[in-house]
Amino acid sequence: MPVHCGACDYYFNDSENYDDLPDCPKCGFSVKTTFPLGQVGRLQGATCIKSIPPKGGRWISKSESKHSHFKRDDEQHYIERVIDRGNNYYYERIINKETGEVVREVEELLTEHQGRGSAKIKRKPNKGFQVGQITVGFLFVPHLF
Repeated sequence: MPVHCGACDYYFNDSENYDDLPDCPKCGFSVKTTFPLGQVGRLQGATCIKSIPPKGGRWISKSESKHSHFKRDDEQHYIERVIDRGNNYYYERIINKETGEVVREVEELLTEHQGRGSAKIKRKPNKGFQVGQITVGFLFVPHLF
């Protein structure tokens, strides 16, 4: 059966035993996929695992792996991301599926992760706004019968 890289679809070979194959030489990903000869198919999945405290509340850690379409460059990417609030850890690796190029690989403290996604720098509030002050306006339009 044909053996392909799970991230960039690099073709390894036709083999029954793909456990002994090295990591992908194109992108470095370790997971391989296979499907029977004569059948064309593509299985793309996404996993997202969250660790939530027993009493509820915000998640503590999240790990996700997914295929993604990057609209700006019209490219297919494979994304691996780990966000661990408990251990202050952030890891992300983005692979271009066509070329196998690692587009972005970041491993840093979560508190230092800034400028992307929900970690974008927050704008300062408008100076005219005061916390605790609510203004409500109504417009009354009478009906004539």
